Amino acid sequence: MRGRVPGKEFVLSQDVANCLASLGTPTPLADVQVSWGLKRETIASLLHLGLLEEAEAATPDADVFSDFFPRLFGCPRGPVGNAQVTFIGAPCDFMSQTGAGARNGPAALRMASTHLEYAVDSDTSAPLGWYDCASGKQCLANITLSDAGDITPCLGQSQMAYGARISKSVRTAAALGSLPVLIGGDHSVSYWGISAVQGISESPFAVLHLDAHSDLGPRSQGNGPANGGFARWVIEENPEMPFVTAGLKGFLPAKQPSLSGSHTLLTASDILREGFETVLSFLPEELPCYVTLDLDVLDPSAAPGTNVPVPGGLRFEDVSQILRMVGTRHRLIGVDVVEINPDRDLYSRSASIALHLMLTLLGAAFGNQARRRTAGRHDYTQ
Repeated sequence: MRGRVPGKEFVLSQDVANCLASLGTPTPLADVQVSWGLKRETIASLLHLGLLEEAEAATPDADVFSDFFPRLFGCPRGPVGNAQVTFIGAPCDFMSQTGAGARNGPAALRMASTHLEYAVDSDTSAPLGWYDCASGKQCLANITLSDAGDITPCLGQSQMAYGARISKSVRTAAALGSLPVLIGGDHSVSYWGISAVQGISESPFAVLHLDAHSDLGPRSQGNGPANGGFARWVIEENPEMPFVTAGLKGFLPAKQPSLSGSHTLLTASDILREGFETVLSFLPEELPCYVTLDLDVLDPSAAPGTNVPVPGGLRFEDVSQILRMVGTRHRLIGVDVVEINPDRDLYSRSASIALHLMLTLLGAAFGNQARRRTAGRHDYTQ
């Protein structure tokens, strides 16, 4: 079972697990004492240690964020939506069909980001941003960033309940004019991020899904989407939504089918052969865009820290160029970076690559704010 601190685990006996399962709903302490055959002193000790909680004091649906340190890029901690970009950690992998480890992704990114300091002007406190060697420009200058912390799964919490917490936080950030950036976690979190921005979006939007896999696995019964099936959930619920999956590679049982007329599947070979513009050609230019980045879209020689690495595919420079073009051409309404498994990483290489790709996308998105304001388009600074 997971502890509240990312990466910490402990083992329970079956008897204890059964006891915890029996408390899925509030239970009077008298009934607990009788059912478990416990002494009053034992009940009092469990309450004192926080292992039991009075139902009246419990807030299972509260959006409690764990304050993980260091924060991403060393940016300030703040409530959801109080900056132009809000980072939200989702350290979960209980819906991963490909093994554990992605739950430690947010912690790995935060640790790797200590080399990329969020600096501010000593006189004005305005963010200085970073100089992008690739574009030769300063990026994210005067753009405020905030790390809301991690939405830590509660012990025994269902995936649907946890997903609702993610959606609520993303929805709050977007409603306040902040760009929500989800840090996963397995790829199931993307469903909740996309659903959240859809719930408040005044217009249709497109989704760019960068991944080595299609994530069109069958819908599970009784649970939310698994990491290998989130795309099917999104597309089947929104058949008119332009949804582009780009970067497919490897050997599959059969050619992956499109689920709707608005669903496009592009292999890494398609992109390298036809050029990066082919990705954008399927994203209507007038629509905002949600970008979900699964790090296994990259060649594993560059980013080994994923659960299902597939040889070949796109290089770091290729993905950077795609993200730069998307950020320049489309207004972003949400971003997530998922499937980083530090247990399989080498010297934080994958986490560092994820951070640089994130800054590339954000730098491009905010680099054209002046032009967007002139054109009367929505801005993140409202």
